[in-house]
Amino acid sequence: MISQRDSIISKINEFSECFSNFSDEKMISYFRIFLKEFKTPFNKQKSIESLCGFFVNQENRQKILVSLKKIDFKILSFINYTLKPTEEDFFEFFKETEFFSDDNSYSISKTGKLHNLLDRLLILPKKTEDFSGQKEFFVINPILKEFLEPYLSEKFTLDKTEVQDSFQEINFSLSVSFIASVISYVQDFPDLCKLDGEIKKKNQEKIEEIFQGNFSQFQLVFKSFINLGIFRQSESKISIDWEKLNSFAELKTFNQFVYIVASSCGHFSRNMLNIHLKMISDLLLSLFDFSLSGEALKQICFFSARSDDSDFSSNFTRRRFSMILESGGIYTESSEPKEEKSSGFVFDFAEIFIKNLNTLGLIFKNSHSSQKEFYSVNPILKNLNFPPVEKRKFVNIDSSFQVTVLPGLELSDFIKILPFLNILNSGIVVQFEIKKESVFNSFESGFSVKKIIDELEFYMNYSVPESFKINLEQWFDSYSGAKIYKGYVLKLDEKKDILWKNNPNFLKFTQEIIAPGLYFLNIPVEDENSDILKILGIKEAGLVQAVKKETQFPGFK
Repeated sequence: MISQRDSIISKINEFSECFSNFSDEKMISYFRIFLKEFKTPFNKQKSIESLCGFFVNQENRQKILVSLKKIDFKILSFINYTLKPTEEDFFEFFKETEFFSDDNSYSISKTGKLHNLLDRLLILPKKTEDFSGQKEFFVINPILKEFLEPYLSEKFTLDKTEVQDSFQEINFSLSVSFIASVISYVQDFPDLCKLDGEIKKKNQEKIEEIFQGNFSQFQLVFKSFINLGIFRQSESKISIDWEKLNSFAELKTFNQFVYIVASSCGHFSRNMLNIHLKMISDLLLSLFDFSLSGEALKQICFFSARSDDSDFSSNFTRRRFSMILESGGIYTESSEPKEEKSSGFVFDFAEIFIKNLNTLGLIFKNSHSSQKEFYSVNPILKNLNFPPVEKRKFVNIDSSFQVTVLPGLELSDFIKILPFLNILNSGIVVQFEIKKESVFNSFESGFSVKKIIDELEFYMNYSVPESFKINLEQWFDSYSGAKIYKGYVLKLDEKKDILWKNNPNFLKFTQEIIAPGLYFLNIPVEDENSDILKILGIKEAGLVQAVKKETQFPGFK
């Protein structure tokens, strides 16, 4: 445990280290201002200790506190809650903020106000080394920091204004139903993309129709799932990674939305994605109580990225950020790179977050006469973390096998019925249909007739129609009437067959028993390096048999 004396000594040493960055001429100037008796030549170390005594004195501290203005608290709060803030960070953060005197009688320059705090030794310069050389950032006077902290807050820096509730009309709100509809569409039309990932024109028209004109919103969700690896593109087809999707569906709905917004901006490393998740989450939660300007929202993102618990560092290279921003669509190949500091990139990302949040209807602009745009959070978000305790009945199926899903179903429940549904219309209420093709696909995924009926009836107030049960049985008979196998088939003689049937370790490799002594294995055929017999535990056997291909020599030209 650090004693109070050791704590004071540590703060004095830190102050001395920062103060030593000033030139001798500047030091003498400070000594003359703060120390009553000062003569030259002087002992630097003793003079610094005397200066520390000035800030330790409780009477002097109270005078300092009384002298602080609203603007001082604003800047001190910024420096206190930002990791290694530089002068460039300060100007970027307050780029759109005007500083005025307390009575608003005149404007104060940002440079002058920052240097005023430096002249009063309320903040000090500190130096750090990185790959690009030595950099200077600001810290609050270490001796005063603990004393001032109770009076500082991130809220002092934010542009908070009371706005009347005259909201922009909400034309779209991201919902679980919409996300499920996107998954269903990709399942139905896996060839919706070109090789470069762009959605084909005929699919754009179909999406506009099914999703009621919300193509931009579809694109954002689709792109985010591509970047998260839930949708995988191979050649010209998109496949769904159901394991990742199930893991994603287990998140709270609020967190699902945050993931979608963050990953819609580009494909990021795990660390960078976590930083963006924190920024967006903080941004949304800050809007729960009152409206904020776009500038304030960007400042919140800045605090999230530059806080002590963030992995973000101002030492990111320009090249790394350029690549990230290009993947997010900020820069194009023809655009000129900006020579900006890392703080500028945080604000660039924040602008994209705000834009995408607004497009997805998670935040919206307030309509008022002010030149500034103020944003409010969609009230729906406040109730997302409180799902119903009991499963309500959300699903209805009619005689034509059309399925209607009412709002309220969670994504983890939705994906249990998606494999055998085809999307028809996505709105507040989502409509699907059950067709032979979709049911065949679900059989392929391991669904049985009973499982399909059970999954549907779990979310229904009554049983599925008898005609639907009959059709399912007929479709299953048709599906199982002929099968084409692709993979490894094991043929055993009578003696080894008996051993196989009685060994549970062998049976776990069996997908299906084709005939006595003939087994279709569940070992992936794509895994060419697998030692099949070794996996099965069979020591002596013939080589893997394959169909012989007859090739003809084409001859010489």
